[in-house]
Amino acid sequence: MLPLILVATLAAAAAERPVPPDTTPFTVAVRFAVTDTTPLFEQPLGDSLLLRVQREGPLGWTVSVVRRGAGTDGRNLLYHSLEWHGPYPTDLFAWSFHERYFPDERLLPVYGYPYEVRVRLVDCRTAGSGATAVFTAGTVEVAWRQAPVRRAAGASPADDATGTRMTIILFPISRSNAVRARGALPRGRSGAGARSGSTEERMG
Repeated sequence: MLPLILVATLAAAAAERPVPPDTTPFTVAVRFAVTDTTPLFEQPLGDSLLLRVQREGPLGWTVSVVRRGAGTDGRNLLYHSLEWHGPYPTDLFAWSFHERYFPDERLLPVYGYPYEVRVRLVDCRTAGSGATAVFTAGTVEVAWRQAPVRRAAGASPADDATGTRMTIILFPISRSNAVRARGALPRGRSGAGARSGSTEERMG
């Protein structure tokens, strides 16, 4: 009986041991002024993917990873679910930055592929609020590194580069903004633009 108790104790201790942080370095794909007017930044990610940062007019930018040849309407592999509506950490919009929906640094898995994308908003500032908010200064940096493969919720193994177990991620959002997030509609608040901080949050 004693050996069984010892084995169970060691197993429990191993399960409670904290997982060390991933120190794999990131490779910067694009870095540009948040006020840049370039319609699209695009870089290859491995042999079969494209990393894109697309300008969405005065709103800001969206980050996506799509399969090569998928066109502009290809499924964004940074989304954790195939059925999602509302603000998402891939949105670099002035109004959501002003209202602090997400951290200034975001780590996003590329679902179905062995990559992770890091998005940074560096020293960004905004003017206005709600739907009229615009960026006035700051830098966008998007980088990537290799990481374990994950599968999006609702995806089949055929949708992935390799079959893996389903993983669903949660992203930070304040209680006061939870209702508005469902409709993805900004609600203006008075006040000057927010200065970005150094907050870091892992998505997933």
